[in-house]
Amino acid sequence: MKSIRNKRGQALVEYIIIFSFLALIAIKMVQGVSGYLSDTMGNLAYYLSQQLSVGVCDEHCFFSGYKNRAINE
Repeated sequence: MKSIRNKRGQALVEYIIIFSFLALIAIKMVQGVSGYLSDTMGNLAYYLSQQLSVGVCDEHCFFSGYKNRAINE
């Protein structure tokens, strides 16, 4: 009777170890994906801010400090 109890406890410990291992893998995957998304969004924001703040307009810009020249000049 005593050996059956020990086997039940051993199975429970094995399941806890497997579950904790899977949880650790899931946490690392979420951290990796969030880091990738953060870098991607940062690069996209930088690219858009550069493109939108350069002042590529032919005649009148919303900011008068830009010294744009016409292409024909």
